[in-house]
Amino acid sequence: MASVTLPRSAGSLSGRFTGVVIALAMVGTVAILLKIGALLDYSGVTSAFTSNKQAIAVNLSGQRLDIPANMIRDRAQRRSAIELENIELAVVWPEMSGYEPRLASAFNDTGATSPRVLISLQADRRTPGTYERLETVYRSLASGPATESGDGLSRLPLSEEGSDASDFIAFSPEEGTFAARCFIPADARLSAECRSEFRVGPELMASYRFRPVHLRDWRALERSIAALIVSFLPQK
Repeated sequence: MASVTLPRSAGSLSGRFTGVVIALAMVGTVAILLKIGALLDYSGVTSAFTSNKQAIAVNLSGQRLDIPANMIRDRAQRRSAIELENIELAVVWPEMSGYEPRLASAFNDTGATSPRVLISLQADRRTPGTYERLETVYRSLASGPATESGDGLSRLPLSEEGSDASDFIAFSPEEGTFAARCFIPADARLSAECRSEFRVGPELMASYRFRPVHLRDWRALERSIAALIVSFLPQK
């Protein structure tokens, strides 16, 4: 079975790369908020999905993946033997199931406790995971010290007090593997989201997005995501 490399601290990045990342990360809060809508892609209707569980063979820059059609969000990506740079998936937590008629309400749920998890797989050799960026980028951008937030996690604030959204990194200081960047708008009518990224082998990057309420289950969630992705890889 293929191994999955979960995010760990990778030491310092090159000066050039770190500079670019920091410059991007220091975009003002207003600019970040303008992009939240694009990130919070929970409004898709179930008509875009299929209940067909047949595995679709896709090629991500040389990496073959066999993914059930009912997990693939884009109709255009549900074609076998196509070459892609990334693929977008959706599953329901905790079942880790793709779309089925019995799960239609879960796939349509846009609320604060939505069980839908959005997964993106991308051919990528360079980008560090969220936990790796904790030391190389996020600590230098923090607006205050990290504090314990329960469930084995600490919270590193990135947004200033009184801003229009809470922007923070939730991470596991003891286990040193998990980190997610979360946005919680002050306006309760807007949706909140967390995003975590980690590498799956040397050439594949995985990211998944979920509601902050599921941070309490971060261990089980991360294990389930990793196991699901491994199941897509050719079995040796």
